Amino acid sequence: MTDFLYRVDGSPAGFVLGRFIHDLWGDTVGQISSSGRVHRLIGQYVGELHDQQVVDKNIGNI
Repeated sequence: MTDFLYRVDGSPAGFVLGRFIHDLWGDTVGQISSSGRVHRLIGQYVGELHDQQVVDKNIGNI
């Protein structure tokens, strides 16, 4: 099943297929860990998945 990801203004930004995030053109841009953290393919932390949006979260407050 495919879930879309949305920008703050409500427009679609990409989609999730399995544990990978793709842009609207189908290119893989990141992945979601089992804990919900989102990382770019190079391993850089981006944020967390919440209500179909990737949001910033301070890692120190987890």
